[in-house]
Amino acid sequence: MARLMLRMKVSMILTGVFFTLYFGLQPVTEWFERKDLVAAPEEVVFVNTSVCHVSGQWKPTGFYSSIEPVNKLRCRMPQLLIAITQDGSNFLEARRISEDLSCGESSRVAGSDFLSDDKAWLWDSFKIEGYSTAYGEDNAKGILSSRNGDKELPKIPVDFDLTPVIVEMNNHTRYSIDLKEMIHCTAGRKFQDVLRDFVLHLVPYMQGIPFFSVFWQSQGVQEYYEYAWQLDHSYMMLLKKLLDADILNNTLLLLMSDHGLRAGEYRMSLQGMKEESQPLMVAIYPEWLKRKYPLAVGNLESNAHSLITPYDLRETLADVIALGQLKDANIEVSMKRLQTHPPNRLPRGISLFLPIPDHRTCDLAHIPSLFCFCRELTELPTDDGLVLRSSRFMVESINQLIKPFGQCRQLKLEMVLLAYFLDFGEESFVYELRLRVRTSPGNGVYEATVRLSDVLLLTSPISRVSHYLRQSPCIGDPDLQIFCFCI
Repeated sequence: MARLMLRMKVSMILTGVFFTLYFGLQPVTEWFERKDLVAAPEEVVFVNTSVCHVSGQWKPTGFYSSIEPVNKLRCRMPQLLIAITQDGSNFLEARRISEDLSCGESSRVAGSDFLSDDKAWLWDSFKIEGYSTAYGEDNAKGILSSRNGDKELPKIPVDFDLTPVIVEMNNHTRYSIDLKEMIHCTAGRKFQDVLRDFVLHLVPYMQGIPFFSVFWQSQGVQEYYEYAWQLDHSYMMLLKKLLDADILNNTLLLLMSDHGLRAGEYRMSLQGMKEESQPLMVAIYPEWLKRKYPLAVGNLESNAHSLITPYDLRETLADVIALGQLKDANIEVSMKRLQTHPPNRLPRGISLFLPIPDHRTCDLAHIPSLFCFCRELTELPTDDGLVLRSSRFMVESINQLIKPFGQCRQLKLEMVLLAYFLDFGEESFVYELRLRVRTSPGNGVYEATVRLSDVLLLTSPISRVSHYLRQSPCIGDPDLQIFCFCI
């Protein structure tokens, strides 16, 4: 038992576009018992992953008017009679950028590197140290359960895997309860309910052995601005279940998201544009962890105001595998090693138990300009000559991607909706524009950043920020569906 207390159970519940949960150390801490649930617990660290500071809470009062229709969504069998269940792809997956684009980062390239990476899966690393592992999503075509394209991910090396169940439901009994067909049901239950029950059934196993789990929820929250708050109660009950089962006093729990809403009316606002690149992360851990490893946890809390990326999260979880790595002496050695790196050559991933250097920028963190809000934005006239030239270049880049597919219409620039100049500082000779354009046919709205030089260069993925629904059934590649308007 003493050995058990020295290790942390780590579980991740990643909630689609809004919430991601890692459960790790074994039980959530005593603050649930001591304080009202609406009070901010002392042992919570809020981390914005792509902003240079933490802003206050923003209350979306202007968007409450459309909540009621979503509230009435229920899984009822009569819906099966009118539901249209096409083999559409996960909304997040469909927004990946093709590797043919001229930008530094593309998800397809990143995926290839990931598959050929010499680093072991975190699941394997935890299993070597005696952890049991689990994984589940509420989507048959999610982050790991399925790849749309010519390359499949290897079998996920976990002890408890929900994937086969979700895939069977998706193939044989799935129906949708919303017009966008993004909330799936089977036999009167939402897929997300099946995922929740899967987690609850694992609770007895979490009570006696170290556990590392990853759970990802995406349905509903990816498409509907008003949907996320409905999950508050189910998450509260899940945490209460873990608390009552004494799972959380030895658990590192991370509640996080990968990005904000990526399309729709709210995304078109300045606040929505910023929130897309400012995903939430909340770390909850027992008080004894801070007492035992004060330097490591102190760095974690300080990093609440640092620029971090998912690569940092991987290094952080690797440190959790063996808690002895978090001793002050070991952290001091790692801090000195980090200081030996040249200022312009920082590691791609830095554990959050180490202090993230203050001089870390989006460029040093490999964050594309489109997702970086550490730079000042200066709005420009949409009829400016350079703006129009860059916008045409952006649309032409899209056309080059879809040109090999004869079933896709070539797009034309209909209107420049928004243009910003990105300020890199007085000493920089880099000039970039952030653009939002509307194209025809199809009225697709896209955003990207273009660097001005002797030749125009895309410095980010081209992101579609308007819904496209059934505009591209003639093409199967989810990377290109966002650009294709079928003939």
